[in-house]
Amino acid sequence: MDGGETIDLGGGATVSVHALPGHTAGSVAYRIDGQGDVFVGDAVQVHGAANGFPGYADPAAYRASLRYLRDELAPRRLYLGHPYRRADGTPYGVELDAAQAREAIGQSLDAEAAVAEAACLCAVRVDDGSPYAPFAAAAARLGYTGDPTSEPAPFFTSLSGYHPHHPHHDDTGATP
Repeated sequence: MDGGETIDLGGGATVSVHALPGHTAGSVAYRIDGQGDVFVGDAVQVHGAANGFPGYADPAAYRASLRYLRDELAPRRLYLGHPYRRADGTPYGVELDAAQAREAIGQSLDAEAAVAEAACLCAVRVDDGSPYAPFAAAAARLGYTGDPTSEPAPFFTSLSGYHPHHPHHDDTGATP
C-alpha cells in the first residue's frame, strides 16, 4: 500500500489508505471511513518509545505527515503501533481518543521542532569520541541522556535527516 487505495471490507465498510512518510518512506495510515478511527503504526513518534528519542528518516516529510494527520484525517481515535512517550516521559497507551490524539500529534510536532533546532548545532560534524558523536551538541541541547546506539538507533537516524548531505534534507533545517 502506498496511499490512495481503498479496501472494501464488505457490508459498506471501507478503509482508506493514506501515505504518511517521514518515520520511513513507506509509512501509511489506515482510516476506517465514516468512523474516524486511524491506525498509524509508528508514523507518530511523539517523544520516542523505550529509547526516549523520536525516530524519523525524513524530517520534512514527517512534519508534513503530522500536519496532514492533524488537519485532514483529524482522528476521532488514533491507534499507535506501541506506547510512545509524552514530554514528561509518561507513556501514551496505544489507543488514543480525539483529545489525546491532538495532544500526541501536537507533541510530535513540538518534538520535531526541538530536534530541528538542536540539529542546527551540528552543522559542522565533530567526532569527539562521545557515544553521541557527531551529534553531541544536539544531545546536550535536548537533554538527551539515553543510549544513542540502541536499536533501531532513532537518535542517529533522526538527526542525520537534518544534515545538508542527507537525501531528505529540506535545505533550511528550520521548521516551516
